[in-house]
Amino acid sequence: MVATAQTLFELPAPADPAPAPAEPAGKRPTVLSYGLGADSTAILLKFLADPAAYGLEPALSDLIVVHSVTGDEWPDSLSYVDRLVLPLLAARKVRTVQIARGGRRDADGVVILDDSRTPHRIWASGPWRLSVELRAAGTVLQMANGRRTCSSRFKGWCLDAWAAYEFGTATFRRVIGYHAGERPRAAKDSVIQERINHDAGRIVCEPYHPLIDTDGMDRAAVEAYVFEQLGEKIRKSYCDVFSIESTCYTCLCCAWKEAR
Repeated sequence: MVATAQTLFELPAPADPAPAPAEPAGKRPTVLSYGLGADSTAILLKFLADPAAYGLEPALSDLIVVHSVTGDEWPDSLSYVDRLVLPLLAARKVRTVQIARGGRRDADGVVILDDSRTPHRIWASGPWRLSVELRAAGTVLQMANGRRTCSSRFKGWCLDAWAAYEFGTATFRRVIGYHAGERPRAAKDSVIQERINHDAGRIVCEPYHPLIDTDGMDRAAVEAYVFEQLGEKIRKSYCDVFSIESTCYTCLCCAWKEAR
């Protein structure tokens, strides 16, 4: 199953998601870009604990958790989420979608690796890995203006393609894990989205930064909260292909919108 174009090869079709409770007419869905790191994990835990406080339905029928697989996350990051986070999503029947690039070319499309309300594992890789692309190009790390141009094709482009496939012209709310110490970056994200909406002549999506807008939590508070809820410290989520420590998914604005 693909979001756009074609895949390099056929993958087993994921099981159809279990039906969710009916949503109110006109209710816009909320998409949480889940990067496996502390910020997006904290947001997810808060959504599960008190949906109404974040504008969600009590049954979380309007929430979609989307993870874009680069193929190079650390094994312990994958294990952490498999053991401690996915069981919580499965227990609440939260729709969880995992996507990945179908190949090096955009024409290879986006593969939907899993679309389930009972997720049990994070995919380690899809058909085409970020590390393979970098090595094929003779590149280890590309950065411009403080962001990774090399990884945006594996996250931002995939997320945009999936959203277009999923929602068409319907508006959705996009949740990004900026904490209170990243207000300038969140503000930039909102400005970028306003421009995209203006150029499209419609509201493509509405950005929402709950760690800032609702909770006012900085990074220390985020890490403390995740530890309190799950009983294990969470490490920064970053791809093992990079030789320097970096939060590949903490800044999802860079991945999702600055990739344009």
